[in-house]
Amino acid sequence: MEQKEVSRRDFFRKTAVITGAAAAAYSLEERELLAFQQREGGAPPMGGAPGQGGPPPGGARGAQVAIPDIPGPVPTFKLGGIPVSRLLAGHNLVVGQAHEGGSGLIYVSSLLRAYFTEAKVLETFSAYEKSGINISGARMAANMLAYSKKYMAQGGKLAWLAGISSEKDIAMATEMGARFGYVHGNTADGFLRNNGNVAEGCAKLLDAMRKANLVSGICCHNIDVVVACEKAGVETAFYIKTFNPVNYYMNGTGVPANAQGAVVAADKAVQEEAAKKVADVMAGVKVPFIGFKTLGAGRANPTQAFTDSFKLGCDGILVGMYDFQVAQNANLVKKIMLEKDKLGRTRPWVES
Repeated sequence: MEQKEVSRRDFFRKTAVITGAAAAAYSLEERELLAFQQREGGAPPMGGAPGQGGPPPGGARGAQVAIPDIPGPVPTFKLGGIPVSRLLAGHNLVVGQAHEGGSGLIYVSSLLRAYFTEAKVLETFSAYEKSGINISGARMAANMLAYSKKYMAQGGKLAWLAGISSEKDIAMATEMGARFGYVHGNTADGFLRNNGNVAEGCAKLLDAMRKANLVSGICCHNIDVVVACEKAGVETAFYIKTFNPVNYYMNGTGVPANAQGAVVAADKAVQEEAAKKVADVMAGVKVPFIGFKTLGAGRANPTQAFTDSFKLGCDGILVGMYDFQVAQNANLVKKIMLEKDKLGRTRPWVES
């Protein structure tokens, strides 16, 4: 499974020179990638001074404390009777699609595509497995299909969680060898927004996925999707719902911004209320609840975001990661789960 190391010099030639002034607008993830780029090697620290990875000292998010290596796989729960790690790998980064955290920076997706060459994507998939993660999200796109097939041909064991926007995507999910599928979040939100008949739209896609032997669930940004589907008794194996401590896409929209596009600092009470609203709805849901956009596009401190997600009801978290973040994130989830009795969680852990 060894992959040829991606040439960092080649990566630099493909990316723009970034000024110090622009760096002030970066999200946590963007700053870590920039620090990694500038040093030409070595994993960025999880905290530290500006330009050295992580937010500036004294920042609102705080520096992330390194977690010692914890051996063994990430603890699991079950989807459709199949054990999956409580940390699920997101797919947006590896296919070059970025949420830029409300910074307004327009180059981020190009930066990702330059960084995530095929060799780097395969290296990242391998990092998931080495750190005890056994499942990854999968975008229904030609590059994701090619990456996943090549990785599995080389002996990879990841299970794929396919985002299904329409019935035509199911054929690609099947070709990929996906074991799980979900109604894509934008699709479910669209059913709600366009005609209000979200339960019927989701139920139809779920039925098509089940016929293709996919363990099938529903993803959304707007909590009203879950409310409507639960009220209608839609048969779903799980829900995936945006859940983070910074109110990022928690109810179908991004972060507040002013007329110039700059992010407006969110009021803590507003952030807490957004999380509480989702947690209150999910408290009555009997199937597994997976939180996604857990880090708010790099705007949230991982320790806070991961801990809050599990404390407030998530059974698993779907997190987009650079290769140099994987081991640290996996160790953090392992640590939280070792101490889960201290969380003060009220929603029962859902195992299947």
